[in-house]
Amino acid sequence: METTYVGHATALLEIDDRLIITDPVLRDRFTMLRRHGPALEGTGREPTEVQVVLLSHMHYDHADPRSIRRLPLQATVIVPRGAGLYLRSRVPQPLIEMSPGESMTLGPLTIHATPAAHSGSRPLAGLASQAMGFIVEGRSCCAYFAGDTDIFDEMEQIGRDFDLDLALLPVAGYSPRTPPGHLNPHSAARALSLLEPRVVVPIHWGVLRPMGPVWRTLGYLQDPPYTFKGYANQLAPHVEVRVLLPGETTEIACRSRQ
Repeated sequence: METTYVGHATALLEIDDRLIITDPVLRDRFTMLRRHGPALEGTGREPTEVQVVLLSHMHYDHADPRSIRRLPLQATVIVPRGAGLYLRSRVPQPLIEMSPGESMTLGPLTIHATPAAHSGSRPLAGLASQAMGFIVEGRSCCAYFAGDTDIFDEMEQIGRDFDLDLALLPVAGYSPRTPPGHLNPHSAARALSLLEPRVVVPIHWGVLRPMGPVWRTLGYLQDPPYTFKGYANQLAPHVEVRVLLPGETTEIACRSRQ
């Protein structure tokens, strides 16, 4: 399995020759945010290769129709139940709605929708839908993408039920403050001790920031994954933490699933 941290909640996962993208935000700026690092083109993988899109919730920094339209027409976009009404007139790809607890099969992959402790609404559009995460289970590898979430009761059950090779866990946000409904470096390490993956890659840091030059100098853009790693070494020392800078890729040797 390979994973590339594109930035914020956008990551590329390659499992069983299927390329998956999470919460694609591929523009340099939108609403009041701008990109602070390389876009997808800087990763060496092209949007035209993507086959599966996982959309965790409908907040603007996670669900960007203009970015989804850059992806292949034949890509399957999996969205929270209720989001299809908004997205079907805005993106050309086929949509599949899921709710936490549901599973579906796409070729060699089984995709499980998991709970998330986060609001999933899109207030300016009058849209209310759930937030969720995803477990992607292939023939050889199993990965968890948390989306946006705080710690929730079922995390320990996820760790027991799935033999996770990788977790993509959010550790910060696009401003210095991490409000309720999000993981910060310490709570993400606590979540890690419940999930018990083999490898964790911290995401949701260092790429999106509010517009204005003052934000360039603040440590919150660089520090969260390393602070998280320090906590993780204390709370989940058996889990390998791999900090990827935006655009970097890592290969993960998965556990045997015989």
